[in-house]
Amino acid sequence: MPEANPGAVPGGPLPEETSGGPGAAPGGPLPGTAAGGSAPGAVPRDPLPGVVVRPSARVLLLDGHDRILLFRGRGMVKNSGLAWFTPGGGVGPGEELAAAAARELREETGQVVPPEDFGRVVAVSRGHWADNDDRLFYAWDHYFLLRVPEPTVDLSGMEDLERSLLDTFRWWPLPELRTTADHVIPSGLPGLLDRLLTGDLPAEPLILPWHHPEPPL
Repeated sequence: MPEANPGAVPGGPLPEETSGGPGAAPGGPLPGTAAGGSAPGAVPRDPLPGVVVRPSARVLLLDGHDRILLFRGRGMVKNSGLAWFTPGGGVGPGEELAAAAARELREETGQVVPPEDFGRVVAVSRGHWADNDDRLFYAWDHYFLLRVPEPTVDLSGMEDLERSLLDTFRWWPLPELRTTADHVIPSGLPGLLDRLLTGDLPAEPLILPWHHPEPPL
């Protein structure tokens, strides 16, 4: 998982929620959103000197009813509150993005999908975050779109750390994502899904706003 590295309660499966609410890369900005960074219209910042750069591969996993799977947890960001976010996580040294997406999806949901089925990256988001020890990281999140008509969620492959940071998961319908007051990562997810669900896949990855405050220069 990314900087918000979650999972379930140790020793047992996560209960699924069924009611609402408590759910330099190429390309241009998503219509109706900022171009990335910490303020509307800001260009995504490059990594500050000395920070740990952490690329990640993340999956916009849809079921046959156009619902998206999101996990909820606190993550590893300093002073972070609860947030909903997609399956995915860090890319290993020498690992291809699609291979990392396939591995993370298998570990976190039990879905076995070959890397070649992930297609191209549809969106990116990047920026800085700090952990509880004030170590500074630079995340570079890459989002793939994947539909599984009748998916199941098996959490048994999650690492203990991931399981300790999550409390639930849920399949979110798009109308509820548009209206929820919960914190959802990535920023601009409803607008991104609006476009992708029409079959309008971008030729270049769309740039989504970064979802944490950027440190001062």
